[in-house]
Amino acid sequence: NNTCTNCGAGRYLTDDGVSAEEHNVVEKCLVCSAGTYTEETSAATCVDCVIGKYLTDDDVTDLERHDQETDCSICSAGMYSGVNG
Repeated sequence: NNTCTNCGAGRYLTDDGVSAEEHNVVEKCLVCSAGTYTEETSAATCVDCVIGKYLTDDDVTDLERHDQETDCSICSAGMYSGVNG
């Protein structure tokens, strides 16, 4: 069997493919951290939310909070975010 499975949207794996041990279970695909997301499968990195939006996540195992740009929320009235993420 010569197949590999993509890390799903909301997950990434940065290893360059040198170590088999870094590619042997789905848990090696990490959930994007707070302030980031990825809509792509097979992602090597996650994307920052744009300036003026944020993404907090107390439970970094929740893939549905990191798998699309719309997971990033606009800052509330009277608040701002001058940095990505």
